[in-house]
Amino acid sequence: MSSKTAVKHYKYKNIAAAMAILLIGILALSTSCNSNSNGGEKTKPAASVSSAAKDDGSSVKDESSETFQAQKLTRNYKYISVKNSESLGSGNLIMLNSTYKYSGGAPSDLDGVYGYLFDKSGAQIGSTSSTQVMGRKEMLKAFNSLLCGFYEDTKLKTIMVSDIYTGSVSDEEENSKADNEAHTEKPCFEHDSGLAVDLQLYLADEGTYPAFDGTGKYTWFSENCWKYGFIQRYTESKSAITRVSGLANHFRYVGLPHAEIMHANDLCLEEYLDFIKQYTFKNPYSFESFNGDCYALYYTPMSSEKTTNCPVPLNENDEEYEYEISGDNIGGYAVCVKLVSSEEKDDKADDTSSVSDRSSEASHSESAD
Repeated sequence: MSSKTAVKHYKYKNIAAAMAILLIGILALSTSCNSNSNGGEKTKPAASVSSAAKDDGSSVKDESSETFQAQKLTRNYKYISVKNSESLGSGNLIMLNSTYKYSGGAPSDLDGVYGYLFDKSGAQIGSTSSTQVMGRKEMLKAFNSLLCGFYEDTKLKTIMVSDIYTGSVSDEEENSKADNEAHTEKPCFEHDSGLAVDLQLYLADEGTYPAFDGTGKYTWFSENCWKYGFIQRYTESKSAITRVSGLANHFRYVGLPHAEIMHANDLCLEEYLDFIKQYTFKNPYSFESFNGDCYALYYTPMSSEKTTNCPVPLNENDEEYEYEISGDNIGGYAVCVKLVSSEEKDDKADDTSSVSDRSSEASHSESAD
C-alpha cells in the first residue's frame, strides 16, 4: 500500500514538472514574439520623441506607447521648388562661419531693436547700445518675448542689446580675438544674418556697463532661451566642435521646435544639422513639443540643378500644413512641418467633450421617458 502511494506521488511530481516546463516554454515563446514585435517598431516610417517633460519643461525621448508618431507623409504631398542660389543660404538654421559665410545680403525684414524693448503695458524693460541696432523681425519678436519672460521672473531691467545686425564686428568681439587664437572661427559671422544677438548689462543706478557673463540671476537666459527659439550659440563644452570659445552673451535664433530639440539633446547647431540629415521625407523625425505642437522634420539634399524640389505633406483636404524650409548653407534643406497644433488638440478635446455631454444628456432623457 505504501509502495503504491509512493509511486503515485512520484507520478504527480513528474506531471507537475512537465507542466512547469511547458508553461516556461510558452512564456519564453511569448517574450520572444513581443521582442520581435518591438524590434519591428524601429523600422516604422518615423522616428519619434514624446513630450515627456524634463525638470525644465523640455521634451525628452520616451519609448512609451503614447509617443507621438507622424503619419505616413507620402500619402498626399506636393513639391515646393526653391532656388538654390537664393535659398541655400537663407533660413533660421543656416550655418555661418569662416567656411560657410553669409551671402544673402541685407535681410528684407530688418527692424530696429528699440521698439522691442517694452513689455505689454508699454514699460521699457531693456535698453540698446544704439538705436541703429537692427535685426530680423521674426527674431526680434521672439527676443521681445524672451525679454518679457526674464523681466517677469526677475524684475530686472538691466539687459542691454549691444549687437544684432550691423555688418561689422562689435567691440567685444574685436577684444576677444586674442582669446580665440587657438580657434579659427569668430562669432561675427552670425551677425551678418540678423539672427544673432549679443547682450551686456546696463546698471542705471551706477551708470556702468558690465559684461554679460550669464551667472547669478542671468543664468535664466541659458536655462530658458530655448522656450523662445534661441540657443546659446557658443558654449565652452562645444568649443571643440564650433571652434569658438564659450560666449555667455551670444544667442542665436533658430526658432521652434529646433531650439527645444537642441536643448533637450544637448546639441550645438553643427551637431543638430548632422542629426537632421539622418531623416528623410519617407522616414521623418517626429517630435511633440512642450506646448503640445506636433512636428515632422526631415532633410532634402540640394539638387545639382538650379532648383531643388522639397516635398511637403498635404492634409486630407489637399491643404498644406504649416511648414518651414530652411537652407543649411552647406548642402541642403531642413524641412519642418507642424502636423498638429496645441490649439487643434484643444478643439478636438472640446468636440469630444461636447459629444460626450450630448450623449449623456440623451441617455438621461431616455431614462426620464
